Amino acid sequence: MDLSLHAENLSVTLRDTERSFTLVVADLGIAPGEAIGQVALPLLVYDMTSSAALMSVIFVLQMAPRALLSPFAGVVADNLD
Repeated sequence: MDLSLHAENLSVTLRDTERSFTLVVADLGIAPGEAIGQVALPLLVYDMTSSAALMSVIFVLQMAPRALLSPFAGVVADNLD
């Protein structure tokens, strides 16, 4: 087992770490806004219509793309990596 560090492998690792850090920081900024939107839109619909059924339809419509596309996106991500 070779445990020596090579300069080219180290630079790739550092570059990947920097990209990962940028992605994590961006996700920390986006995730709270997305979560607020997930809650706020159905509540806005309920406030405007006083219809719990319509509120639940909006909630399901918000979640449907994520639920339906996640398995396929995972396969595509695995194949591209």
